[in-house]
Amino acid sequence: MIGGGNAAWSLRVRYTRRRQAAFRAPDVYSEPGKIEMDQLPSLIRSRVYAGLVAALLASSLSGENQGQKFGVAVASAATAAQEAELVALRSGNGTENQAYVKRPEAGAVRGGVLIVHDWFGVTDATHDAAKRLSELGYVTLVVDLYDGQSGSTHAEAFALMKALDAETAQEVIRDGLRYLADLGSPGRKLAVLGFSAGTVHALEAVLRDPEAVSATVLVYGDAESDPARLSALASPVLFIMGSKDDPDGAFRFLKSMEEAERLAEVFIYPGARHAFAQPLFNDGKNLDPTATRVSWMLMADFLARHMAPSE
Repeated sequence: MIGGGNAAWSLRVRYTRRRQAAFRAPDVYSEPGKIEMDQLPSLIRSRVYAGLVAALLASSLSGENQGQKFGVAVASAATAAQEAELVALRSGNGTENQAYVKRPEAGAVRGGVLIVHDWFGVTDATHDAAKRLSELGYVTLVVDLYDGQSGSTHAEAFALMKALDAETAQEVIRDGLRYLADLGSPGRKLAVLGFSAGTVHALEAVLRDPEAVSATVLVYGDAESDPARLSALASPVLFIMGSKDDPDGAFRFLKSMEEAERLAEVFIYPGARHAFAQPLFNDGKNLDPTATRVSWMLMADFLARHMAPSE
């Protein structure tokens, strides 16, 4: 953990396209201390500007409004599942796959977000994510890559993940994006959000149809690291990872995005382990309420910056 006392500090690194600048110092929410470059992985140590993010300040994390909007328990996850609308995604070959839609209850719609679930399938945590996004003003579609099945143990989840055909997953996501686009109005933008095992499928879908989305969010998962492929991206990517998960993988992705001259933001949350927002993973031992809360603040900020309606 960077910083002393009870403060939890997160590292934020941003690369920009070379046509804007070779590198530029990232935005800094708070900088109470200086990070030494030798604390960064050697992979990028000599080529990056870094800034500290103070978990959006401990004071703001404990604020009543922030807690209500971004806290771990925004509402009963079971209630969130009940509130979602079950819909059918129809593909060009006549097949159907189920999905769930959660719409904002009030206010202007800010765009649409497609969620790709983790290896457990569509679970209470997935529905909770959809509810959070709807409260931010986004029409949210949760695709179901397992066609109605889900797991509650690692063994069940692993079996479902291994049985999933990658091309079938891409067809479902493509149909989901088309469904979201049809729901929107001209100028409304779309984003894709993937969790854990879903990050691979999420990013692959964006690479195959870069113009379909305006933002991509990857949360504690794997990502393509070939700069040649990543150069196809037409919009920025946010990658969130725990420091006790695979931070080197996140930095490899960041490095590859820089070589591809594409915009990426990477956040490494100190002390967080894999699937820190999924109660089913590791029997809940990896749950980290603060990392979850901060991640949602970062996602809200990222989407707001890149999902503003076109004029």
